[in-house]
Amino acid sequence: MKKILVPIDGSEVSLRAVEFAKSMFQLQDKTITIFSVIPNSVNYYITNAELLDQISEASSSKTEELLQNIVKGFEGLPGRVNYHYTMGDPAAEIIRFAEDNDYDIIVMGSRGLGSISKTILGSVSTKVLHRSKHTVVIVK
Repeated sequence: MKKILVPIDGSEVSLRAVEFAKSMFQLQDKTITIFSVIPNSVNYYITNAELLDQISEASSSKTEELLQNIVKGFEGLPGRVNYHYTMGDPAAEIIRFAEDNDYDIIVMGSRGLGSISKTILGSVSTKVLHRSKHTVVIVK
């Protein structure tokens, strides 16, 4: 296993997945990518293009700041850590990115910000687990 994808949404459990990936995998000769998807669901409700651009820009800025802060937590460790983010359907984009970039494993939280707290597995983690061709590790 050389390439590890860690999708996050900023939720506590997704940040635990980052820590799990950091602690369970020796980083030497490994690449960990912290990945985030900005859901485009807001696009369906806003018809004002200027307002939509402002919301997209603010979401991108906040996401990039979060990802940069997470990557800083890997400073001084061997291996390579990077980040990437995109907009779209979270499950579909996680699966697509993992396939397009030949990741060996996906490590992700069991549920995220949008899930009902009593749900054991969120809809995104469930879709990725069942639809991805990659090994998926779910962190609680």
